[in-house]
Amino acid sequence: MKNKLKNLLALLLAGIMALSLVACTIEGDTPSNSSSNNTSENEGENKEEKLLYSDDNIKVTYVKFTETQGVTTFNLFLKIENNMDKKVTVSLTDGYANDTSVWFFTGMPVEILPSKNAVGGFGFGYANLGIDSIDDIKKLEFKITLRDSENFSDVLLETDSITVSFE
Repeated sequence: MKNKLKNLLALLLAGIMALSLVACTIEGDTPSNSSSNNTSENEGENKEEKLLYSDDNIKVTYVKFTETQGVTTFNLFLKIENNMDKKVTVSLTDGYANDTSVWFFTGMPVEILPSKNAVGGFGFGYANLGIDSIDDIKKLEFKITLRDSENFSDVLLETDSITVSFE
């Protein structure tokens, strides 16, 4: 009985993970502009990638913002360069969409080896936000948190709040 329950739970978790991966790969419309209070002054430029944060430990670049078709989820893609000497796990915390709190999630953990980079997809649901489409998003706010992948309780870095504007 225990083995059947374990197998059922494992199958359920695998299905949820697969659904999350599919949701993160389906693209929709992308806003034409983004900016941040931590980036160079490129207001009005229509660049696909834009620097959001950089220090001696990490460099974070905005890649794109998409809407998942068939699921009430938006996906923010960020390129993160790990300049630390440790493998890190990246998460977004203290998230807001148009000043309404959101929880950013990933289908799989965004882990990055030392001196490597990754493009992470961070999603959030919008069904209960009063938002009908990606065009309704005017700004996103979040902090980037890096944790030691070997000792997850160790927070290595948490940025100040970063704002991406789509107006």
